[in-house]
Amino acid sequence: MTVERHFEGLKWNMVCLPFHLDADAIASSFGTGAKLAAFTGSSRTVHNASGAPARRASTNTATGSVEFETTTGGLTANTPYLIYPTADVESITVENKWVSESSPTTVTQGSYSLVGTNTATSVSAGDYYIDEDGEYTQSGGSTGDTVPATGGYFTGSSGSPLEPVK
Repeated sequence: MTVERHFEGLKWNMVCLPFHLDADAIASSFGTGAKLAAFTGSSRTVHNASGAPARRASTNTATGSVEFETTTGGLTANTPYLIYPTADVESITVENKWVSESSPTTVTQGSYSLVGTNTATSVSAGDYYIDEDGEYTQSGGSTGDTVPATGGYFTGSSGSPLEPVK
């Protein structure tokens, strides 16, 4: 089976595949040294105009951060992750893989949820996706804000801007 999709090399990309990949298959598909990271947490900080922590969001601004931890345990089918390929990847070819018919999962950590996709999906206004430069981009709800099949996006925390991908 071949999955045709562009993954930008040396940048973090969202990935959600309908089959399991172990560490060897990740290395052969995304390059030796490719990194896989699971969504493990999130936080939201409310600041007043001077940048100090504040108590009420209604009169202040907020920023959010999402946390990932690299894993060597492989990629679970229909679970969204970040992948850091060692070079550009245009397609993934695998053999003898069981394809899960279940829908992609949503992983929620704190105020944010990482939603996996199995079809190209329009991202709602206020949600976040990783753009071609490897940065979080907040959707304005336009028709151009689409994540690819086998990708994902973030929802949550009332539109608080996410800190840059680290």
